[in-house]
Order: sequence, then C-alpha cells, then structure tokens
Amino acid sequence: MIVGISGHQSLEPTSTRWLEKALDTELTQLPISVGVSSLAAGTDQLFAGAVLEHGWRLSVVIPCHQYERTFSNPDDKQQFWELYGRATERTTLDFAEPSEDAFLAAGKRIVDMSDLMLFVWNGLPAGGRGGTADIVEYATVTAIPFVHLNPVNRTATRSPH
Repeated sequence: MIVGISGHQSLEPTSTRWLEKALDTELTQLPISVGVSSLAAGTDQLFAGAVLEHGWRLSVVIPCHQYERTFSNPDDKQQFWELYGRATERTTLDFAEPSEDAFLAAGKRIVDMSDLMLFVWNGLPAGGRGGTADIVEYATVTAIPFVHLNPVNRTATRSPH
C-alpha cells in the first residue's frame, strides 16, 4: 500500500507530540510499502521520518526547483536534505521556483500516487492555493480514501470511501 501525506507545516509542541503518536498508530495499522511526501517542514518531515523508522520506502515529490529556499529554519532545511538523501524515489516537478501552483501540483501528484492519504489538517480553508484544504478537496473529488488527523481537537476520522 502506498500512503501519502499532506499537512500543516507549523505545529505547536503539544500538537507535535500528539501527531507523532497518531501517525505511529495509523502507520502500524496499515500494510504500507511506500510513504510519499514533499518533505515540507512539520507534518511532511514527521511522516517521512516515521516511514523510514518502520523500514518502508520513502518516495518524495518535490514541488519545484530551488525548493530548499522555502525553509527559513536551518534545522528544517537540514532535515529536508537528510530525508531527501534517504528517499528511494525522487521526483521534482517542472516549476522553476516555489509557488502556490507548484505546491498544488505536488499535493495532487501525491494524491494520484497514493492508495490512502493522511491529512494533518485543522479543518479550515487553505491559507493559500495548494494548502492542505485544497489537497483534501482533490482527494475527495478523486475518491481517494483518507484519514483526517486534526491537531486542534486531536481526533482521527476516516473518509467515507
């Protein structure tokens, strides 16, 4: 099974601890062979690390060339390069630089590659084009099943598909 991720980049420390446990719970219940991530800070990197810790393959979809410019925190940038180096498959979309269109295209590509999506999402509209809410909508329209992990109320719900 191929499982993709999309979620918030900024998480409160208590939400991060909850998310690590919630991701581990979900991942250990699934027959995963590959995890797919764009390795953004926050959710994507937590997921990618968990996938590798479980011994599964990591496939990355990088939204654009010069993606590393999106990392303002040096630790997040270093983590990106470490995870990128451990990925078994790497795809970089043909966008010259970071943009909302590139992020939307990467999110859609991850959904298209996946049998199941994990969304770490507060349930609110996207802060910009290509945000998690847009990717949830795309997964819903394309009938890809997903698990919604809400870091605000700390719940996990499954899509109706």
